[in-house]
Amino acid sequence: MEQTGKIILKMLLLQNIISKNDYENISIKTIESENKAIVCYLENASTFQNELFIEALTECFNPITNPRYLIAINRNNITEFEQAFYIAVPSLFSKQKIHALNFTDFWTSEISMNDLIYTRTLEGRLELLKARKSSLNPDFHPETERISAWR
Repeated sequence: MEQTGKIILKMLLLQNIISKNDYENISIKTIESENKAIVCYLENASTFQNELFIEALTECFNPITNPRYLIAINRNNITEFEQAFYIAVPSLFSKQKIHALNFTDFWTSEISMNDLIYTRTLEGRLELLKARKSSLNPDFHPETERISAWR
């Protein structure tokens, strides 16, 4: 989750949602609770920046619905999974193809090789159906829950 958070944080910087000065002060906090729940947020970020970060992170881990772009993970690099593994490119980063490409480049550098799939074509729709089918498996997409906490 922390690696995915780094990718999202880099994308927020790339899209000027987070300034270079803010970026240097922001850190990703990932905490695993006793019941194995993982909490992830940005420390020293504004509420707006944190909201965008959490929304994008949630879209990556939630079951796949109808994203504009998908990432198909290269199976040769992640051998622990037998079936196809997909994540949705968060909607914040899929409005323009260049941003989706940047997201996949960051994904490749942080996590693994992948293929970007545009789901608005016939071939893309077929991949989207495969992704939806695999996202129904709770082992691949555990339940995410968004909680707001005040300090």
